[in-house]
Amino acid sequence: MKFSNITLSVIVLILLFIMGYLISLKYTSTQSTQMSQKTDKILSITSFRQIKEYILTHGDRKIYSNRYNDNPHIALKDMDIYLNPDDWHNLNCDPELSDFNEMVIYVKRSGYYGVKFDGSKLVVDEFTKPEELEKLFKKALLEIEQSS
Repeated sequence: MKFSNITLSVIVLILLFIMGYLISLKYTSTQSTQMSQKTDKILSITSFRQIKEYILTHGDRKIYSNRYNDNPHIALKDMDIYLNPDDWHNLNCDPELSDFNEMVIYVKRSGYYGVKFDGSKLVVDEFTKPEELEKLFKKALLEIEQSS
């Protein structure tokens, strides 16, 4: 079977593209595994629940977006932490209607960071770097501990 030079070039380009894609998948998978090993101690379900429970028992209510009203909130030294309800119909953030498994952290100098507990693991917002979120969790837990 004879191939023209153009056909061979196209086949080689396709193979190179596929190899590059597979290598990037392996790198991303390795990086994610390493990231989760580094951040597991602070950026954990347990830490998420500690912060959430503190907000629900000691926090106040504050609107931070036009999506919900009266979000559970806590103002800490360098950040504000808000909880969003699980049910988007819970517009007034009533704890009797749904749980709060989405956390949004606002830092004046750098913006918003998001994380959600999906029932089995923490899912970090696509625009949030886990190592930055881990630092914020660490600061929040330290402030919460000092205030208790």
